[in-house]
Amino acid sequence: MVDKNRVSGAHESETADQVPASWRDERGLSDLVGFVLAFFVILASVGFVSTFGVDVLEDVRNSQQENNAEQAFNVMAKNFDEIEQAQAPSRTAEIDLRDGDLSVRNTTKVTIEVTHDNTGSFETAVYPRQIRLQPNPTDSTVLLYENGATIRGTNRTSQGIVDNPPTMSCSEDQAIVSIVQLNTSTDRQLGSGTVRITGSENRTSLVYPVNRTGQNSSTNVTDLHLSFESEFNTAWVSYLTKSSDDGWEKVSDTEVRCHDIERVFVRETEINVQFVR
Repeated sequence: MVDKNRVSGAHESETADQVPASWRDERGLSDLVGFVLAFFVILASVGFVSTFGVDVLEDVRNSQQENNAEQAFNVMAKNFDEIEQAQAPSRTAEIDLRDGDLSVRNTTKVTIEVTHDNTGSFETAVYPRQIRLQPNPTDSTVLLYENGATIRGTNRTSQGIVDNPPTMSCSEDQAIVSIVQLNTSTDRQLGSGTVRITGSENRTSLVYPVNRTGQNSSTNVTDLHLSFESEFNTAWVSYLTKSSDDGWEKVSDTEVRCHDIERVFVRETEINVQFVR
């Protein structure tokens, strides 16, 4: 009998032998080209990630760092709000500076002018210190706390976004303004690491009215003017006149007024601030 397996094997061998050598060479060349292309794609991917991926990851890290710093900054501001409103005697917040820079400055001035019916006017100026944070030294983003508000902007312009609003209201018959004064060294500058910021109330005083009756009292008032000299004075005016529901009117890029009112109350709260590494 004939061995079917031998016949089949012989047939396959003959078939393989009948394949032209050029075809076998082309198949081998095709495999080689596929391998080279795959290897090139891997090298290109590694090069792309090395060139651009690191920058992307760095941008993500910096963005996350700024977000964390901004959240911690707003927590600090809300802590100061509670002290200002006598809801707590002291509060503490922590800010992870990493590569950022935290400083205290005394570059803000708020001029307060109250006008009366035919009795002249009252004018005074306050200088609330500011806490300034630049989360990333290579970026222009700046976070600022001054006079009860947190402002997010850049060091290239006086415009910014008010995150934590100040206590300043202008209604149909009265204006209420709260000044927050920070008692701390103005030459403080901190960088890297975690900083604990503790605020505690020192005292609260009434700036206006000065007298209970007569001149510079709360009666016979017509207008209240506020003028800002600040790194973000435009942000102050823009927020009070556009972002709130109060009746503040824009006088200039640095001044607002509350017009045709009957009473004005201006309070100043002093908060002692300590920085601990």
